[in-house]
Amino acid sequence: MTTDSVNSSRLLSLFKSLSLSCSISILFVTFLHPALAAESVQTLEIQNSNASVQIESVDESQVEQEKLKTILENAPPAYQDKVMSAPELLELTTEEAEAVPEGFQSYFVETRANYTDSKTNKTGLRKTGDLGLRFEYLYETASFGDLKIQAQTSQQANNKQQPNLRFEEDDADSSVTLINNNLYLTPSIAADSALGDISSELTDALRRNSRLSLGSDSLRGARTRIRGEKFDLRLGSGDLGDLKGSPYSGYRQTDGRLSWLGASHKLGKDFVFGVQVNQVDSFKNPVNDKPKLTSAALALSYDKDDENDKKLRLTLLKSQKNAAEQLIDSQGAYLEGSFRVGRYTHEFGVYRTDPELYFGDNLLNSDELGAYWRLARHGSQFSFSAGLSVDENKAKEKGQNQQAKKLGVDGNVSYRIDRNHSYGGSLRLQQTRYDNAEENDQRSIYAYAYYELINENWGRSRFSTTVHRNEKIVVNDVAATGDELQWEQDWLANANKGLSAQPELVTTLGLAHDRSADETQSYPTAGITGRYWPTPDWSLSSSLRYSSSTGKLSNSQGLAGSVASDYVITPGLAVGLSVSLNQAKVELDRDGINEAQTSRSTDKSAQVYLRWEGNRGREHSVIGKRTVGSAGTGSVVGFIFFDTNQDGQRQADEAGVPEVEVYLDSGYSVRTDKNGYYEFMRVATGEHALTLNLDTVPLPWSVKEESLSVDVSLRGQATANLALTKGAD
Repeated sequence: MTTDSVNSSRLLSLFKSLSLSCSISILFVTFLHPALAAESVQTLEIQNSNASVQIESVDESQVEQEKLKTILENAPPAYQDKVMSAPELLELTTEEAEAVPEGFQSYFVETRANYTDSKTNKTGLRKTGDLGLRFEYLYETASFGDLKIQAQTSQQANNKQQPNLRFEEDDADSSVTLINNNLYLTPSIAADSALGDISSELTDALRRNSRLSLGSDSLRGARTRIRGEKFDLRLGSGDLGDLKGSPYSGYRQTDGRLSWLGASHKLGKDFVFGVQVNQVDSFKNPVNDKPKLTSAALALSYDKDDENDKKLRLTLLKSQKNAAEQLIDSQGAYLEGSFRVGRYTHEFGVYRTDPELYFGDNLLNSDELGAYWRLARHGSQFSFSAGLSVDENKAKEKGQNQQAKKLGVDGNVSYRIDRNHSYGGSLRLQQTRYDNAEENDQRSIYAYAYYELINENWGRSRFSTTVHRNEKIVVNDVAATGDELQWEQDWLANANKGLSAQPELVTTLGLAHDRSADETQSYPTAGITGRYWPTPDWSLSSSLRYSSSTGKLSNSQGLAGSVASDYVITPGLAVGLSVSLNQAKVELDRDGINEAQTSRSTDKSAQVYLRWEGNRGREHSVIGKRTVGSAGTGSVVGFIFFDTNQDGQRQADEAGVPEVEVYLDSGYSVRTDKNGYYEFMRVATGEHALTLNLDTVPLPWSVKEESLSVDVSLRGQATANLALTKGAD
């Protein structure tokens, strides 16, 4: 056989292989999108009709190309994802794909068991056990929106009187919610509805601002939101209750029934008008009395979206309580705004409220007169902010009948010398003067300063000092006074952050000088935060801090924090174990002014969970916005925490915030658990935006950034911790 014949045979083989590849590509496109595939096939036919095959001699350069091709074909195969390889993606034929239902369905079943050892008094311990089950089912339709059912239940056992655990006699804590989102009534108007254990809502124009938070309530009832491009309408009603129980919260009814109706409308380009009316029947129902509480709020805002970033909002409040043949009227007004000049942003506000001012079931910061101002500058190299606030509160609604005047000053600064060196800090000063009190002048100081450097071999190092003077860190102990020096080392700061299973290791060493309660003591402090994947299916994580068991400079004492392990048995089936030690407890004051009450705890608990999830059907959407050109899903997890030192990173002694609502792409939401943890499962790969419902964030805490961007990789887990700081509005 001649050389020309050999080369001709090779070209014919190559042409056949190319034709076979085109056929496979057509089948693959047909499976993903029939219309697109049809268009592609038509294009190929036109091209093939104009193509002709010519057999020619092969020169030396072509021979070298053939040799190179042979070497590449015999090279070791590239790495392929063993969880879902390329052949598996093409496993379904066109006929099999047509048999798959159009709607996407997913399910999620999780069970958890807790064992807790807690000290309830000075004489003994109380040991409790908890068993819980959580279920979620999602069915996405093309015409009727997304239908979802969520259910969870918990049952507690105890051995307070007997050495062996036994189930309590009361009912299990249970919760069931039916949700229908993205139901389009017209091409431009959609409805979102929920039935079951839900939260009350606020119309968009009344969302929280720097000093005003109207709050939300837990209830069992129904709600609907109808939204369009320029308007928002919300209405609902239900029996008030509390979410109790562990590991999953269940609904427990309290007194009263809440109903609301609110609407917002955009006037022209820059103005928004909103109004909402709430009514509570049988409000905190005493014997033989059925009081009624009616409240209303009206807001008019101006938002000029240009280079000057001008904003202004006026909010008027009114409540009327009818109880025991006594009518109590209360009013309030808030004027808040902001504007920007160059790189400098100014925020300001003034407010005045009468005693016993309510909105819904929430007692607001009533009988108060105050004002605030804040200046901020944000830059790539130098940033700072400073704030001043003054207010006067008679506190009559608390039964104290005394007047309190508060003056607060806060600020923070950061300066980056170059890409490897930076420094900064934060400061908070507060003075409170009480009339008719023995100690009529209370002052507190918190100061934090740091120097940070990044080394190519050692990672990120931060050296810091913290100063406390008469600062109330927790509500169940004395005010803290003392100083702490600390070295924090992020050993893997320069590692490849693009990997979804990126190891993390941060250690801290410090020395504390504690002079609280007229007791002087010095003791070392230490901490470790990290995460490691021994295998792709197994992860280990920890966040621990050690200090003196009698120390007052932290919200924890002794060894505190958590250790957790997660293991994927098979795709869709996972098991995990976690241990929690002496972590601080955070409770939201729902009956007062929506503040966060942080207290120390000696609880020690262990928890194990088993989670099973899966899906079927043809996806037309998944949780979150899909990025063009990407496929598959991952997950997003993280903590919402109190960033005490305002460094944007979570230390082991910075407590998580419970019951905060987290939004993914402004469409899907979850609430944090008692430790501030949240998770979104089955999130579309690509970039997403995380935001918080500020009405669920306790005052005076807020966020520095309105939105946090997170990138989700295929079958990866993205971690996003959101920090709350004081004076960050």
